[in-house]
Amino acid sequence: MRDGGQPVTPTGPRVDADTVWRDRNALVIGASGFLGSHVVWKLQRAGARVSGLVSPRSSSEVLAERRLAERMKVWVGDVRDGELLRRIIDEDAIDTCIHVAGIATVGSVAMDPLTAFEINIKGTWVGVDAFRNSSVKAFVCASSDKAYGDHGGAPVTEDAPLRAKNAYDVTKACADLLVRSYASQYGLPTVIARVSNIYGPADLSHRIIPYNVQQILRGQPPTVVDGTQHYIREFVYISDAADALILLAERAGEVAGEAFNVGSGSISMADLMDTLLRSLDSELKPKILPQRPGIKEIPCVRINSTKLLGLGWRPRYTLEEGLRATIAWHRRLVESGRFPPIYDA
Repeated sequence: MRDGGQPVTPTGPRVDADTVWRDRNALVIGASGFLGSHVVWKLQRAGARVSGLVSPRSSSEVLAERRLAERMKVWVGDVRDGELLRRIIDEDAIDTCIHVAGIATVGSVAMDPLTAFEINIKGTWVGVDAFRNSSVKAFVCASSDKAYGDHGGAPVTEDAPLRAKNAYDVTKACADLLVRSYASQYGLPTVIARVSNIYGPADLSHRIIPYNVQQILRGQPPTVVDGTQHYIREFVYISDAADALILLAERAGEVAGEAFNVGSGSISMADLMDTLLRSLDSELKPKILPQRPGIKEIPCVRINSTKLLGLGWRPRYTLEEGLRATIAWHRRLVESGRFPPIYDA
C-alpha cells in the first residue's frame, strides 16, 4: 500500500536489470508526457540506456520538472518525422521502442480531429515503419480501451471487435490495427497495450481526476458533465500502466501481433466524485456542466485484463490507494507551489 506516494515493497513483478534490460537501448516516443516520463524512469532504473523523442512543444520546464534530461538522451522532433526516427534508431542502436505519443483526451481530439488524425494515426505508422528494416526486439504501442467502441457495458476481452465510432476512439483503433499489421506482414515484434484511463502524480491535464482534485483543493466544486454522471470508466494507476508496457516489451518476441488490455477497476463518474470529495474531507457538491457540442463518449467502458495477468502483471494500486497517492501529490503541489517528486519505487 502507498501513503502519499512513499515507496513500499511492491507485490507485482520487478524488472531484473541484470538479465533483461542490461545493454538494451530503448527509445520512448512521447517521453515527456505523463505516461512516457514514467516509462523512461522505470526503464532507466532497470538498467536500460534510454533515448526519448519529445515534442518541440515540450518546454524546458517540463523536462526539468520530470527530471528527464538526467535520465535519457533527449531528441526533439515531430513523431511524423520518419527520417529523424531512422537517425535515432541508427545513432543510438535502438533495439526496443515504446510508443506513447499522441493527443490523449477525447475533448482535444473532438476540437481538432485533423490534427489528431495526423498525430495519433500518421505518427504511429511512421513510428512503426521506421523499424521495418531494423533488428528491433520489441515495438510496444499504447492504444486505448476506447478502441473497442460501445459493447454495452460488458467487460471486454481482447478478441472483441473494434467498434470505434467517435473521433478519438477511431484514432486509437486505426493505430492499433496499423501496428499489428506490421507483425503479420513484416514479422516485427509489435504489441498493442489497450490502456484504460491513467491517473496519478504529475498529471496536470484536464482529465477528470487531476482537474477535480485541484478544484476541490482550491475550494471549488468538482465538475461533471450533465448526462455523464452514470457513465462508467476503467482506470489504472500510472505506475502500473508503465509496468505493463515494460513487461510487454520484455515478452514481445512471444506475443508479437497481440493486444493486451491494461486496467485495474471501473467506477461510475458519480461514485468517483463522491470518492474524491470524501477523500478530501470536503462538503462541496459537484457542479453539473452543460453538455459540450460535438463531444460524444461511450457510456460504459469496462475491460478484462486477465490476459495480461497471465503474463505476470499485477497492478500494485487499487483505485482507493491510487487516489490517495494522487491526492497527496496534488496537495503538496498546492501547498508548496513547487512540482513535487513524481516517481515511486
